[in-house]
Amino acid sequence: MKFEADQLILRHETTITCPKCATEVSLDQGFAKKALVQLLEASAGATAVMRDAEQTNVEKLAKEMANEQARAAQSEANKVKILFKEQPEANVRSLAEVRNLAEKSVAPRMEEMQKALNEQQEQLTTLRAREDALATREKDLDSRVNTAAALPHECRTRDNRRML
Repeated sequence: MKFEADQLILRHETTITCPKCATEVSLDQGFAKKALVQLLEASAGATAVMRDAEQTNVEKLAKEMANEQARAAQSEANKVKILFKEQPEANVRSLAEVRNLAEKSVAPRMEEMQKALNEQQEQLTTLRAREDALATREKDLDSRVNTAAALPHECRTRDNRRML
C-alpha cells in the first residue's frame, strides 16, 4: 500500500480522545454521533416548521369555524326576527278564521231567532191592533151606555130593544 501525504488512512476501530471531556471514542461512534446530532438538529427544525404550519392551519380552521358559527347564529337570529314579525299577523289570521267559523256555525241559529222575533213582532202588532179595536168598541159601548142611561126610562126600553 502506497501512502500519500495528503491522505490519512485510519481503521474504523481507531479511538480518539475528546479534547473537551477527555473521553475516548471510536471513530465509528464519533461519526455516528455527529450524524445523529445533525439528524436530530435537522429533525428538530423540520418538526418546528411542521408545528408552525399545523398551528397556522389550526388557527385558520378555528377562524373559519367561528365565522361559520357566527353566520349560523345570525341566520337563526334573522329567522327568529321574521317569526316575531309574522306571529302577530298569523294570530290575526287565526282569530279571523275562528270568528268566521263561529259566525258560520251560529248563523243558522241567529236566522231562526230573527225569524221568531219577526213573528213575535207581527203577533204583537196584530194584538195591538185588536186591542185598539177593542178599546174603540169599548168606548163606543161606554158612550152608548152613557147615552142610554141619560134617557128617560121609557125611551131606554124601546132603544134597548132596538139595540138588541
